[in-house]
Amino acid sequence: MLAVEAKAKTAYSLIRHLAGALWLDHDPARCWMTMFTAYYDASGQQSDQKGALVVAGVVATEDKHLEFGAAWRGVLNDFSVPYLHMKEFAHSVGAFAEWKGDESRRASFLASLVGVMKRTLNKTFSVWLPLAEFKALTQQYSFPGPLKKPFVFCASNCSGRVERWIAKQYPGQPVAHVFEAGDFGLGEFLNAAPHLRQGSVTAVPKADPGSGNRLCQFEAADFLAWEGHDIYTDALAGQRVNLRASFQQVRKHLPHDGQVFTKDGLTRMCREHPEIYPPRTVAH
Repeated sequence: MLAVEAKAKTAYSLIRHLAGALWLDHDPARCWMTMFTAYYDASGQQSDQKGALVVAGVVATEDKHLEFGAAWRGVLNDFSVPYLHMKEFAHSVGAFAEWKGDESRRASFLASLVGVMKRTLNKTFSVWLPLAEFKALTQQYSFPGPLKKPFVFCASNCSGRVERWIAKQYPGQPVAHVFEAGDFGLGEFLNAAPHLRQGSVTAVPKADPGSGNRLCQFEAADFLAWEGHDIYTDALAGQRVNLRASFQQVRKHLPHDGQVFTKDGLTRMCREHPEIYPPRTVAH
């Protein structure tokens, strides 16, 4: 019991410390619990020649984030695992090595985590980008500045959807964007964020370097990004897509705002906004 209480206090400290760092212009004692923070993770690499890049985010007020963290860690404790890392979970390695073939246990675990997300998060977001199609389009149209980079385009679209939702549902309420440090292309996005009017954007590691305590929000974003990436990559390869029970749980239960870019959709975007994406001049 003492160990659980200690972890809860540590999580509280991490979340509040991060909130204080992000909201320097506000009185944290009065405001920090009602301000929104979005945590993001990505699946896929912008250097890939084909397949997909997916950026996903989970959004809540800080008091809800604390509730989320406690409930998420409760599920991990119930299933005797220290964390959710989808690369390990999907291949039954690492912390999930003993789960191989135990589909009932795996399904119950993910369903429990989706239940936590449904109860404690305000909303989830994702943007799916086909890499080969996007890169081909950047040769036909001039994308402004860093937006020609897949990660910057994907991350800015995802965080932009969050900002528009906040502006519509909670006018005047600020939102901070927190990305997991280490994603390839993140540095370019962080440099571009002030010019893209993305509000407060920062990057932090998934685990505190000093204590080793993990931010569960990144695990939830990893789950959403992995599910989307797996499905979209199969679809782009022309494979038959069978929606797994875990993704069906997401579709059925989570309050979600998603954008699936396609070749046609990207082309239409460029043609409808030539002032932003002018056609490239073909040299003769």
